[in-house]
Amino acid sequence: MSSGKIIGIVVMVVGVIVAIFGVIIIQDLQGVMGGPGTIDYFLLIAGIILGITGVGIVIGSKGKTDSTVQKNSLEAFKQCPFCANNIKREAIVCQFCGKDLPESVKKEIEDTKDAGNIEGTNYVVVDPVDLRAEPILAAYNVIALLSTGTKLTLLEKGEKTIINNTEGYWLKVQERFYGSGWCFSGNLTEEKNYIA
Repeated sequence: MSSGKIIGIVVMVVGVIVAIFGVIIIQDLQGVMGGPGTIDYFLLIAGIILGITGVGIVIGSKGKTDSTVQKNSLEAFKQCPFCANNIKREAIVCQFCGKDLPESVKKEIEDTKDAGNIEGTNYVVVDPVDLRAEPILAAYNVIALLSTGTKLTLLEKGEKTIINNTEGYWLKVQERFYGSGWCFSGNLTEEKNYIA
């Protein structure tokens, strides 16, 4: 269950409790001292609003979780160029038609299996580098500037590129405080090779 869904349920439950509390007070005050006051109706209205808000949060968070799962599952597959069936990204022979994949596809797979480019590999920043929301060079895209010595975990290897005459890859990484984002591999080294 996602944290958004949990928050939505908590808000909804609090809203129902506040609304019930408001109704009880209003009923208790009927005929006493001129009936219920403004604050009593406020509790009822606030409870209803909180309940509706909670339902909205629960519904809204469900869509985000489903789309994230769907995106991650789609990234694990590619399409066979011969029969168009979805096969695992690492496959070099199609399980459906049995054909060997073209050499260019095999080379791409071998490139992603290079040492240091495996998901979960730990990296260290050797030159300050921007952590970006997307693998593009745009100022609005920067999440944070990562300083030398910052530790990162590889989540995904992206496109090969050249930045400032340095060839490398866009790497999707996880950083302890800023979460996940994209960095240029030319500013990173594997943790096992890092000398402080």
